[in-house]
Amino acid sequence: MKKGVLDLCILHLVSTHDTVYGYDLMREVADFFPEVGESTVYAILRRLHKGAYLSVSIKESQEGPKRKYYAVTPKGMVFLQEQKTEWNRLVGITKALGMIS
Repeated sequence: MKKGVLDLCILHLVSTHDTVYGYDLMREVADFFPEVGESTVYAILRRLHKGAYLSVSIKESQEGPKRKYYAVTPKGMVFLQEQKTEWNRLVGITKALGMIS
């Protein structure tokens, strides 16, 4: 269950930026999910990119090697909204069942 939620959270976090550097995003994710490692975040980014939900651009860096920047694609925005709707439906069900308040 956490895997699916992580995918949704990462896609949402990317959507809050025009573009975001992978390492900066990883640190942002760690603020909310400290137990999630770098390899997990990058695997999710690759999977979202492979699904055409994210675009990747490579830019030069003055601090070292080139950097990958991620942005949500139009397809990714549609998917994100669908997933948020489903998430809210599930939250409503769990509240109705008395699982959460």
